[in-house]
Amino acid sequence: MTDIEKTIVGLWDLLRADSPEGVQARRRAAATSAMAVAVLAMFVAVGLAAVVTVIVAMVAAAGCLLAAVALLRRHGGRLRDVSARLRTRASTSARRAARVAAEWSHSAATRSVPIARRATWETSERIRSAQAHASSAGRSFLSATAKSAAEARGAATSARDRARASVVVDQRRRAVRANTLGVQLRREGDFAAAGEHHQLALELFRAIGDRRAEALTLNTLALSLERTGDPRAIELFEEAATILGELGDEESEGQVIANLALAFRRRGQEQESDEALETALTKLEPESNAYRKAERLRRAS
Repeated sequence: MTDIEKTIVGLWDLLRADSPEGVQARRRAAATSAMAVAVLAMFVAVGLAAVVTVIVAMVAAAGCLLAAVALLRRHGGRLRDVSARLRTRASTSARRAARVAAEWSHSAATRSVPIARRATWETSERIRSAQAHASSAGRSFLSATAKSAAEARGAATSARDRARASVVVDQRRRAVRANTLGVQLRREGDFAAAGEHHQLALELFRAIGDRRAEALTLNTLALSLERTGDPRAIELFEEAATILGELGDEESEGQVIANLALAFRRRGQEQESDEALETALTKLEPESNAYRKAERLRRAS
């Protein structure tokens, strides 16, 4: 207890005492109160009501303080008992609540473990089922994609083949027409124009990769150049014979070699002509017109 509290308690006890000191203290207090009221009345009379209000408030506060101290002094023990009982009850309630919470948590955990296990198992089964379904769907998709890709490649290949076949047919027709016109011009004696048409046919056959037609066109081109005196004719005959030999067409190869022999004969190359004729006769069929022509040319030499 502080000094102020001790002073207040002592003053209160003095005012309540039945001793002469208590009677005297009460009289003094009453006189002091009367004087204070008189002073306050005078302040109000001179217009200092605000000051009076402040003083009254201070006195009232002091009175409340004295009353509070008196109550604490009289009922302090009871209040402490009540506070102690409240603390005990709060502690007991807290322990009971903690025990109930622990029991509830244990019970909930006991109930939730099987549920959680079952939920985990069901989830795992669903995941495995989803994975199996996804895997099956993925395989089906890949199979369908592969099939579609194969069909697309097949369609593209077929389209390319048809387009190439169409181009090949068109170029072959152009080449055949050029060769036919070249032969006609050569028979008419226009060897230069015939050579131009055979050259065009040669380029077309080479573009489509027809080596037999290329070799036969080389032969007809060489025949046209030979009649104009072009020295390239010998090389063209030899190239045509080589290609036909690689293709295994000995009959056509023999005819080209016979033409080569005649070209050598016109140039005065008798030995080369005889050797070419001997080679041609070994490749030509004895019953063929080409064989008989080559034989007559050999006898004439």
